[in-house]
Amino acid sequence: MPTYLSSIDNDGADDPSHINKDGDQHSGPSQPLSTSDGLSQPTPPDCLSKKRKQSRTNWRRANKRREKVAKIGHEAAEWVVREHVQLSEPLPSPIDHAKLDVSASGYVGIRSRESKHALRKSHSLDELIDMGFEVVRWDGREARPILDSNGRVCGVLAGRPRGSSFQATLDRTYEYLQAESDAEAFRPGQSKHRRGRFEAIAFGMSFGGGQKEAKRLATGVHADLVERFLANKDVACIANFADSAFRTWSPCLYAYYRSTLQKAAAHTKQPLNFPGSCFAAMSVNMGGRVCCFKHRDCVNLAFGWCAITSLGNFDPEKGGHFVLWDLKLAIEFPPGSTLLIPSAVFSHSNTSIGDDEQRFSITQYTAGALFRWVENGFKTDAELQATDPAYFDHMSSLKATRFEEGISMYCTLEELCKNI
Repeated sequence: MPTYLSSIDNDGADDPSHINKDGDQHSGPSQPLSTSDGLSQPTPPDCLSKKRKQSRTNWRRANKRREKVAKIGHEAAEWVVREHVQLSEPLPSPIDHAKLDVSASGYVGIRSRESKHALRKSHSLDELIDMGFEVVRWDGREARPILDSNGRVCGVLAGRPRGSSFQATLDRTYEYLQAESDAEAFRPGQSKHRRGRFEAIAFGMSFGGGQKEAKRLATGVHADLVERFLANKDVACIANFADSAFRTWSPCLYAYYRSTLQKAAAHTKQPLNFPGSCFAAMSVNMGGRVCCFKHRDCVNLAFGWCAITSLGNFDPEKGGHFVLWDLKLAIEFPPGSTLLIPSAVFSHSNTSIGDDEQRFSITQYTAGALFRWVENGFKTDAELQATDPAYFDHMSSLKATRFEEGISMYCTLEELCKNI
């Protein structure tokens, strides 16, 4: 059960003073000690003073960790790599990731050539089994890396942190998304799109669609809802865990994401979604019936990863599976678990859930065009060609190898474990 880092904060509940190496809170008396007559003794004033001091100390420690993460990102402790990477059970695949189809620029994927009729449908687990898919059992806790044919980690079933604190975070987030889904006014057309039949709210920094400069996505009538998402500590905690898992399983790619986002934010003065996340944008999939159609998120970075967290109340052995079509895998995806995949090049979907069940999801990602804009010196291709033809020619010469160079940032398990 991954507890990648000690910097996943929720009101200081993860302070090392009361969380052990396995991520579980030290147990203590849940009630005051009683005398023989069954009446609890009052807490002495000096004990109250010590508790207040400890609370302030915990807060200061947690605040320092948050500031450190915002500045340099998460770090993977040696014991985390030993327990969760070295001892993991990988999922091997026959695909050479470097040979997957991407756009000519190497920055983004390509949209599926299948018809809308073929793509815009839900599949049950039984249907996929009849189509020859393999079902992958997963408890949603123990991390399992996905390896390509060359042994590179090209994705990971990251799991979730141990302990009651994070479980409470997940429970509150599920209840929160239920309440917001019931209260928010959505237009009828918002639940009809190529990813599925559910409402989705996207927010964060992006680039594309004729923009001259990176900017935050327009949120329109849902601006207040987005502000509530951004202010929600539990949503931030989930975002931080995904970030820490990314750092653990793909440190070079993670560093590339962080440095690009920091450069874009410094140049545009745009605020980030969450200081503890290297991803530029987030989508919250709402309504309680989130089961994605088969699709690729082709505008994301072609060799990049996106993080997906499943939430809700459903039986993961019967529905809500994460389906990787290129690998013919239907992976159990329990509520509360997180995985990271190259969503721009892997076609993926979810199996349907029961009529009386609910499922939400939170995804984090960065558009490939944002990386191109930053590496162009904060210029569009047209602007770069007009102002600096020599550098434009240089950037153009990198197109043929950009995707392969991006894949070189992936690590093998041996490389991840070489320092332990």
